[in-house]
Amino acid sequence: MFIIYSIPNCSFCEKAKELLKDIPYIEHLSSKENYLSLLSREGFPNFKKAPCIVENGQLIGGYNDLEKYLKK
Repeated sequence: MFIIYSIPNCSFCEKAKELLKDIPYIEHLSSKENYLSLLSREGFPNFKKAPCIVENGQLIGGYNDLEKYLKK
């Protein structure tokens, strides 16, 4: 299962959700102010950009990383 940690009005977050439109995912939407705290609590304290995409507990990365990951 994919999880997308996202923030409002983020074009890369929207693009990531579009890539996953036919794949089940859960979105955790957070304000910009609380985003880094959320990532830290979820176990990804060194990831600093949006979106943060995870599959089965493993960090995939951001939008570009997801795009590469899905092409494999």
